[in-house]
Amino acid sequence: MRFLLTFLLCFVLLPVQAADNLKAGTDYLELQPPQPVRVPADKIEVVEFFNYSCPHCYRLQGHLAKWRAKHMRDDVVLVQQPLAFTRYNGHYARAHYTLQGLELIETLSSQIYNAIHAERKLINSKGRFLDWLAEEHDVDRERAEKMYDSFTVRSRATRAETIAGDYGVNSTPQLSVNGKYVINPGLSGSYEKLMDTLTTLVERERQARQ
Repeated sequence: MRFLLTFLLCFVLLPVQAADNLKAGTDYLELQPPQPVRVPADKIEVVEFFNYSCPHCYRLQGHLAKWRAKHMRDDVVLVQQPLAFTRYNGHYARAHYTLQGLELIETLSSQIYNAIHAERKLINSKGRFLDWLAEEHDVDRERAEKMYDSFTVRSRATRAETIAGDYGVNSTPQLSVNGKYVINPGLSGSYEKLMDTLTTLVERERQARQ
């Protein structure tokens, strides 16, 4: 009797997994060919394609934060990939990589979104962005400018102009799972469903390794 109760208790406590009834072309797009991942072989890569100026990317942030808190495990790595469809958007890619180079991405990335979409501030040029960093976040302006103009940041921003073609991405936001699948709010119909689809595809990749 004790054994049976223990068995049932363990069964009840098992995490509930979403049923994988997703369909290619309807719920997600398959990448052909699959793209190389930038994480260790024992990790699952989730790439967030975004641009700070995109209001839909701004709306996604809260949903993505909840997903990370509830579903993200140690075997998942979230990679932020800015896209630059125009020179105007290219500035925001350089802003992202500037923060990354200054090791401020975790604290100030969300602040860029807030400045643009909530506070309606103009930080859409190099000078305005650097002033914003210095005046509102006490970042050394000269150091930030050197990072913004560095070869590393310029090279990464240039890559942001071409990587969209590799993934067949022509708008933001979009998410990619392990270089195999691309999903977006348009396919899913809502941000909530998008997060459910992400959870299922990540679990699909996890199960494929067992």
